Amino acid sequence: MTNNRRTSLILIGIFFILSIYPLFAYLGNYVLHIWDEGLYAASAAELTQTGNIFVRTFNFKPDMWVTKPPLGLWLQAISIEVFGLNEFAVRFPSAVAAVLTGIIIILFAGKLQRPFIGFYAALILILSKGIIGWYHVCRSGDYESLLLLFVTTYILCFYLYCYFKKNVYLLIFFIALTLAVLTKSVQALIPMPALFLYALYKKDVLRILKSRTFYWGILIFVLLVGTYYIGRELQNNGYLKAVWNEELGGRFNHTIDGHKHGFGFYFEKLYQYFSSYFIWILPVAIALNWFVKSKSDNKALSLLRKDLSIYTFGTAIVYLLIISCAKTKLEWYNIITLPLFAIFIGIALERIHFFIKERTNKVLPFVFMIALFSYPALKAVNSVQELKNFDTNWDTKRVNRFYIMKRIANKELPYQNLKVILWGDKEWDNNYDSFFYFYIMREKGVNLTYRNLISDVQVGDTLLVNEPRTMAIIDSLFAYEVLLSEYDNRIISIQAKK
Repeated sequence: MTNNRRTSLILIGIFFILSIYPLFAYLGNYVLHIWDEGLYAASAAELTQTGNIFVRTFNFKPDMWVTKPPLGLWLQAISIEVFGLNEFAVRFPSAVAAVLTGIIIILFAGKLQRPFIGFYAALILILSKGIIGWYHVCRSGDYESLLLLFVTTYILCFYLYCYFKKNVYLLIFFIALTLAVLTKSVQALIPMPALFLYALYKKDVLRILKSRTFYWGILIFVLLVGTYYIGRELQNNGYLKAVWNEELGGRFNHTIDGHKHGFGFYFEKLYQYFSSYFIWILPVAIALNWFVKSKSDNKALSLLRKDLSIYTFGTAIVYLLIISCAKTKLEWYNIITLPLFAIFIGIALERIHFFIKERTNKVLPFVFMIALFSYPALKAVNSVQELKNFDTNWDTKRVNRFYIMKRIANKELPYQNLKVILWGDKEWDNNYDSFFYFYIMREKGVNLTYRNLISDVQVGDTLLVNEPRTMAIIDSLFAYEVLLSEYDNRIISIQAKK
């Protein structure tokens, strides 16, 4: 075993140990977040019952709102089968994906004989606010963490292919690209123009086009992705039209669900998600990577650092520019850039690491490393520690209903025969992110049924009501007894019609 390989494996082991607490501790201690996480969890729970791997369902009907491919859904369903119907199972695939992303970065840097670049980058990544402090990524049941893993993998493998000229990296590139698209559809393709520009810069386009592996890769991509989309359309007529409306022309050309922001939105959010700590290292990294020459570095190492810094920084900027042109802007779309900026900074930190080592001893570089990461690590530990006895989250009024449902399921509240009001034709409206907890309640033996519209309510019903507008209508139509009242949530017993 070479020294470089041994160092890479040691750094992977250290990273794995360091990542366990910030990514896995108390992962199931808090309820699902409103909107997407609740919806994805409900669909995964339904998959464990239906076994239909092609058609995503919601309330056991084809879901034409969430049109994403099924890889994230499949992994969550497998996790639920292993760990049970709970929040930990829903979030476990995301946390694992975050660890694997860090490991991939270290392996990538190790292939370039610079494993400490990867180690610094991996630590920056898992300690960034956008990774562990933002509800939509690595400690969440959303799909961003899985997307991050596969997109990071294909971006780094493309660089390795251009650097080593080995077809195996091109093949892995296409496999990771396929998995990324099967996770979040077209969003996985957004970095591709940056990779094309890099291939032009390196004069590799013609060589790529002459490679048989390139066409085998395209075949793999088309077969796997095409099989899913065509198979889903055959089972669920109108699916491809829904994909166009929700993911392709719809989101890019039109503002959906009020997510309208200015062109600079993602650049402003970069400061918030990369944390105010690491973002200030970025100018130092720019200076060291592009403008400050080291007399001790050989020419090949200097060229590698410069080339890799151009690739990572350039890909991140191109990606930001593309998503900034879209009409619909969501905060978590720029998460893809964090590994790239982390590697860019890691290049500079590795240079400082060896500068200290060459002029002092082998111990001081690690003192530098500990000093550098102590503050963000402490912040990360405190952030996770707050979840230990977590009994609410950022939107108390909305998610309090989830805690009520869990208490009912756990027999902490006596209401074991309940009806839930669903609104009209859009039966997910205002309750769609509660369905996961409906399924938990049913699994625990609660007799739970739905009432569509207020007209279906009957005298003698015990209702779980989550919306003030619903209560206002009930108040005008029925006499009732309030059994439980917390925030906007009520459990009431219908006594008579007015």
